[in-house]
This record gives sequence, structure tokens and C-alpha cells, in this order.
Amino acid sequence: MAVVHYVRQDNRRNGTKLWYGKAYPVATANLDYLADRIQASCSMKKSDVIAYLTELIDTIGRKIKSGYKVQLGNLGYFSLGMRTKGAVTKENFNIRENVAGVTVRFETKNNVAGGVTTRALFNNASFKKIDNPFKKDAQPEP
Repeated sequence: MAVVHYVRQDNRRNGTKLWYGKAYPVATANLDYLADRIQASCSMKKSDVIAYLTELIDTIGRKIKSGYKVQLGNLGYFSLGMRTKGAVTKENFNIRENVAGVTVRFETKNNVAGGVTTRALFNNASFKKIDNPFKKDAQPEP
């Protein structure tokens, strides 16, 4: 399957109107869907796969809340990030006033292939352009 994308014009702060590519998700692969696919390609039953994936999600959550960066093989890393508002001085910065939110970050793992750094997740990716993803007839089948 190709990475489905569209191109749209965006006004940036400096007033330039450039065109940018945006990825478009064609569907959502939920836990049930993933369990079906994993069960079909290994000896585990779907209920075992769901139990394993549920515990994996819980464990990742606990570890990143404890300050860990969690690596999932060649897929990448999960960690926590913060959205903060600026403070006038270092001493004026406090959690209640300046932290706008906490986010879960995901970074793909860097691999070096032929001397060039690439993102492992996108090695050999193909791309498919669509004109307007917000028109019903333009959406590709999942």
C-alpha cells in the first residue's frame, strides 16, 4: 500500500503561500483489526494477541510516564513531550502556569543505508497522490 497524500497551499507566518504535501490516512487499524492480522500470520489465538497488545500498551504508558524512552524494535521510540508557555524568567516558570499539556511523542528509528541516514519506517515506501481527500469520491479504498 502506498502513502496516500494530497497537496495544499498554506499561509505561513512570513506571508508566503507555498504548497505542502500532507499525508492522508485512508483508514484506522484498531486493536481488533491488528489482532486478526497477527493471528492469521502466527500460532497465537486472537484472545492471546489482544491480551499481549493490551499489556504492551499499558507497559509503554507506565514506562514513558516514568521518564523512559521506549524502543519498539526498528519501528521507533515512544517518549513524553511537553507543550509549554514561556515564562519571563527561569524562576517564574512553574508547572501550573506554564505547562499547556503533555503529549506522547513517536520518533522513527534512524538507520544508515549506503552512508545516507534514512528513517526505517519509510524505507522503500511508495506514494499515491489524491486531489481532494475531503471529497467522498476522492478517498481511496482502505
